[in-house]
Amino acid sequence: MQVLCVGLSRSGTESLAKALDILGYTTYHGWDLLLEEPTRSQGWKRLVEKKYYGTPDGEITAADFDPLLGHATATIEKVAYFFAPELIAAYPDAKVVLNQRSDLDKWSRSMERTVVPVTGSYLFYLASWFDARTFWSYHFNFRWFLALFYRNPGDDLGSSILKRGKWVYRDHCNMVRGQVPPERLLEWTVEDGWEPLCKFLGKEIPGQPFPNVNAAGTEFNTKAAEVTNMGLWSAARNFLTTATMLKSSEAEMH
Repeated sequence: MQVLCVGLSRSGTESLAKALDILGYTTYHGWDLLLEEPTRSQGWKRLVEKKYYGTPDGEITAADFDPLLGHATATIEKVAYFFAPELIAAYPDAKVVLNQRSDLDKWSRSMERTVVPVTGSYLFYLASWFDARTFWSYHFNFRWFLALFYRNPGDDLGSSILKRGKWVYRDHCNMVRGQVPPERLLEWTVEDGWEPLCKFLGKEIPGQPFPNVNAAGTEFNTKAAEVTNMGLWSAARNFLTTATMLKSSEAEMH
């Protein structure tokens, strides 16, 4: 592991992930948590349990992360910010990028347009009861990952993000600044582009413009639809199978 990008979702993560790919890193993105084959959600759930409900010190080491992240040289988005303290300690030679939005109000509005509607998707929720992969995608991410990160005490997750999101964002950034020595940390925004990022990582500046993707949330919406649709056919098939079996059982009883 060489680079840890620990900024929150909707903080230039798609553009930064694309930039890291161009620079030659193998990047584990938050979407990989939902879309990778085979899914590693159960392994990540065990680490969430260890962090919040496990050993007294909650220590998670590289030996815990490597089976899930060992194929990657950089990680960004959900896993990176959720486990930021543990990842920073587990990989002491990795450089840390705190990718941020320059305007916190714009970040909150961006979350309201993209992430919040998905947390309230009834279609996603219903499909989760009839397809195992969708179950893990929905319940693990919305009942564990995001719920715990946004200090959601049984409240509606979307409301929690909107009510507590900005102070969680500030608290997270201050935690990273307090844990990482200045020489190991780069605070960065998409507007900064290639130069500070490449200088920090010791890379040549590529001969192409810095990636500018997902600024309006279009990439997010496309990926969210992909996650939802991925299990819909399977869920529909399993639902029809269940309904048929129940109908047959009812007929036999009569």
